[in-house]
Amino acid sequence: MAGLFATMLGGGMRAAEREVTSWSPDDDRWYGDPGGAATFAGRRVTPDIALQFSAFYAGTHLLAKTVASLPLRIYRKDPATGKSYEAPEHPLNDLLEYQPNGWQTAWDFRAMLMMHLVMRGNAYAEIIAGPRGFADRLEPIHPDRVAVDRLPDRTLRYTISDEIGGTRRLLQDEVLHLRTAFAPGLVGIGPIAYARQTVGLALATEEHGARLFSNGARPSGVVTVPKAWSDEAFQRFKEDWRRTYNGLANAGGTPILEEGAKFEAISLTAEDAQFLATRQHQIEEVCRWLDVRTAQSAYSFIRH
Repeated sequence: MAGLFATMLGGGMRAAEREVTSWSPDDDRWYGDPGGAATFAGRRVTPDIALQFSAFYAGTHLLAKTVASLPLRIYRKDPATGKSYEAPEHPLNDLLEYQPNGWQTAWDFRAMLMMHLVMRGNAYAEIIAGPRGFADRLEPIHPDRVAVDRLPDRTLRYTISDEIGGTRRLLQDEVLHLRTAFAPGLVGIGPIAYARQTVGLALATEEHGARLFSNGARPSGVVTVPKAWSDEAFQRFKEDWRRTYNGLANAGGTPILEEGAKFEAISLTAEDAQFLATRQHQIEEVCRWLDVRTAQSAYSFIRH
């Protein structure tokens, strides 16, 4: 953001500062942890993996669409009265309010930048000059492709890796850079960096539940018989029961029993109740990390 308004005020960088020594192939700044950091729950968590948890997806989607729906207009301040008025004639107004580039609407652009900001702590867009002046287009850049360092004059330089393995450098006045409120250094830090354990436990709990119900690991009841069955009769009953009533597709079926056999349902155990409570708690924890209300996040997910 500072680069955008610095250019508006006429600030600039020396073109010679573009020519700098490139990072060596083994520089640590090129290599992160593509699999994400491991958690105590045994799940690796990255921003993209975190979206597999419905509460995180819904909360992130809620923040992105809310910010994208807000008006973003240029205002001009009257020096005589000190009041601010909309300035639709300003060249940046159409860019920010209607269409920042040739393939996105303003809503799409703001939603994408907000998603990047929430998931990764930073959002970037390249400021491209053209017929409308120094800022003719704003092209979003994925945060994972950007490295930031500081030049000797204390301004920032952005090194961007492209899709074919090359790199290019942009100066501070050529990049719109948004950071999270908590930014101890040159870049912001997204909630996933701190909430890995919370999201990892939520994903592990969800996976455990899915595997449990998929395999039918928890019996829904027991069958008792008034007298002992022969091995042949027992084997025939067991195979018929598994074929007819096991699995999610057959859940809820009514068993037909013979020879005085009785089916007794097993009520919810303490472990089952704790499992459900853990899932609910993880939803609330994710909403705390995203600073959204639980009801809002759930309602957003249900509607969209």
